Amino acid sequence: MLSPEEALARLASLRHPDWRQAAVHRARRLHGELAEVAEAFLPLQAHEIGRDEFLPFSIVSEIFGSGPIASHLDRLQAAGEQLDRISGSDRLAVMEALHPGLALALSRWWADGRTRPYSRGWNRRAFRAPANRPGLTVEDRTSDLADLISTVGPFDANPVWLAGWCGHLAADASGGDQFDRTAGEVLAAAIDLGGPTGEETLSSLISVGNGQHPVGIMGRHVIVGLLGAARSEGWEFVERLLLTAQRQEGLRQSILEAAHEGNPEAFDRLLAVVLDHNLLRFAAAVRAAGVWLGFGADVSDIPQVEARVRALAVYRADKEQRAAALANGDAWEAYIALSAQGMREVFTTLPEAERLMRDASPDRRATAVHYLAATDVYSADKLIVSALADDDIRIAALAAQVLDDEVLEEPGVFDALAGLVSRLPEKARTVEGLGIERGTLQLDRARVASRLVSALGDRPLTDLLPWLPVMDATGRLHVANQIAFDRELGQRHRAVLFRLLADRSSHVRQCAIGALSTAKLTATEAPAVEALLTRSASDLRRGALALLQSLPPTAARASAERLAASSNKNQQEAGAELLGALGSAGRGRPEPDVHK
Repeated sequence: MLSPEEALARLASLRHPDWRQAAVHRARRLHGELAEVAEAFLPLQAHEIGRDEFLPFSIVSEIFGSGPIASHLDRLQAAGEQLDRISGSDRLAVMEALHPGLALALSRWWADGRTRPYSRGWNRRAFRAPANRPGLTVEDRTSDLADLISTVGPFDANPVWLAGWCGHLAADASGGDQFDRTAGEVLAAAIDLGGPTGEETLSSLISVGNGQHPVGIMGRHVIVGLLGAARSEGWEFVERLLLTAQRQEGLRQSILEAAHEGNPEAFDRLLAVVLDHNLLRFAAAVRAAGVWLGFGADVSDIPQVEARVRALAVYRADKEQRAAALANGDAWEAYIALSAQGMREVFTTLPEAERLMRDASPDRRATAVHYLAATDVYSADKLIVSALADDDIRIAALAAQVLDDEVLEEPGVFDALAGLVSRLPEKARTVEGLGIERGTLQLDRARVASRLVSALGDRPLTDLLPWLPVMDATGRLHVANQIAFDRELGQRHRAVLFRLLADRSSHVRQCAIGALSTAKLTATEAPAVEALLTRSASDLRRGALALLQSLPPTAARASAERLAASSNKNQQEAGAELLGALGSAGRGRPEPDVHK
């Protein structure tokens, strides 16, 4: 087997320095829009990014948020969406322009990716969407394809070559873990295409996993490729790996964390292995179960985790038992029953969750809300809105807590939130969680009221103002900002800004002061500002004095004299400071008023 240094040297010798120009040439031979789609997936040239090397999409998107590079990222995303709309033959033509040796596998991988789990990151779930909902996965597939091309583009690779060299490429690639995963999915697609290439790719991955490949090193691509393809030989090999992992917790974790991303039948087989061989005694298995079902647990919770994983296996295999759990099961049984099908096709579970929201049991209704929120799809969030009016205030508060910002501007959401604010207690309190929630739930009127800001939509700002005193500091600041950044609103709602000058939050006060500073204070507004100077907050004091100094000269002096004559010490000191400022500015003698 090659050492890492030898492998990198070999890869360097195989790299084609002019590969991008060759890919551009192939792309420009395509007709019309296909040429633009293909070119969008190629990495930016050095002069476009001000660097000496190409940057993969994932790095470029993190570094650059505006300018020509941001335009490139927009074109790339549009190209991904277009790749979903064009025919299969046109998609294959684009892939041939990007990489001839991997084109067939890439085209199959792109289409298969529509039905892979659509969420990523720490809070990822195992839910899948149908092929006719490509929008849930297109952003990730687009970035994955762009990064894959930037890594394998310089090489005359085919699937068999990639199976052997992927581990070394991942070690040298930016975002190597994700590249390893994407490459594994592409290799699974190559296997499922069949033929001699598919057979040889399967054999190569197993050879790498056995440590018998002359070049390849073990990596996530082996596990993802074998679990993702519809070949039982590959599944059996991964099962043996899992059972022989012994103290290799990293290997066990890699297998179990990839399990739900592979072929659904492979996942069911791994579930059986985990349960039959008591693998939930290992932390990696417990963490994986948390991803499959969306709960946090550790090895101290093994009996509970095992019960839930067994229920998942049963409900995936037996439709009647799943239906019974939905109809009569407790909160966790209902949640797992929904999840079991959501892991196959999430949209078929939304009507089931909607029916559960009308159940007599508050725990089961709350479970439906939890599940809908976990799916992270817009259609589910729209269903959660109805729970804002639930008779049980705890469920309504839960719905407000989990409701995604994207759905807040939907018709009726503002009124539903406002109705809930009226029902919540004036003072926030904590209650026990419902359904599958193990912790506590906050009945927080101020926080819910603040969500009205995002739900305002096209409604006039005046609809928010009755709720302003109820909002938390974040909500009040958002209202202040809306007024501050719109001069017309600032003129119409100056009285609101004056109220916000006395706000408990220094951030809100500073925003109000800034908004009022854009137009000079009038003599009739001065007493309201003077009243604030009884308080000792330094930011409020500075802001109020600055506003008073903007008065016409005669009005400014009159204000200073009123303050100096006050019985309040803070106001007296403010009056003296204002008089001093007016004198040093040469405004000591009366001048004609210009502002009334």
